[in-house]
Amino acid sequence: MPLGERLKGRLRHGVNIPASLPFFLDDFSSGDFSKWTAYSTLGSKYADVVTTPTYEGDYAAKLYSDDSNFTPLMAKVFPAQYDTLFYRSYVNFLRIPTTQGQMYHVACIGRYVGAPYWSFVYRPIEVGIGRVSGTDTKWYWHVNTVFTTVQALAGQWHRIELLSSRRLGRCKAWLNGTLLREIVTTLSTVSSIGHECYPSGMAVVDVGLFIDYVSASPTSYY
Repeated sequence: MPLGERLKGRLRHGVNIPASLPFFLDDFSSGDFSKWTAYSTLGSKYADVVTTPTYEGDYAAKLYSDDSNFTPLMAKVFPAQYDTLFYRSYVNFLRIPTTQGQMYHVACIGRYVGAPYWSFVYRPIEVGIGRVSGTDTKWYWHVNTVFTTVQALAGQWHRIELLSSRRLGRCKAWLNGTLLREIVTTLSTVSSIGHECYPSGMAVVDVGLFIDYVSASPTSYY
């Protein structure tokens, strides 16, 4: 079955997104970041398309950082602003550090700007991982910097789903099909999706994540 048909079925399951809507799809089978608007260009060490590990198929993307002040990133900017945007991706962490710190912006929906900012200037919904305190020995998922009780694990694939709906005035984040957090707030339109390997805290270095089977749909079907 073609990639588009497989992902349409996955997107419909549990979130009621009709198959007729437009999609952004990338399983990195091109072997590069050609479908993305921006990605880190300081060398393949920091942003690359790799053959292992993969969620499904032959390729996956990799973002890596060995400096807590350097943030490899990949972003897709759509040609319009949307009231509602749904995003799904699969991520696999290279490792979970044992030191204090966090990895913010693992996946997000928002508005991306290029140089000189090279950043998402608006993130109504994002997920990341980190330690709650310096005495913790484990890292946990957080949504918009609010920690959950779900432990972050390396070496396995996690399905992330994000929704930003201005019409409903709410954002949602799911992990492996389970709702992590729902936020009710006043929202602006969004135009971008992306991932960042953003290590916050000088003790957090040598971190990275793999990304595969990404898909997005602007939809008001809620």
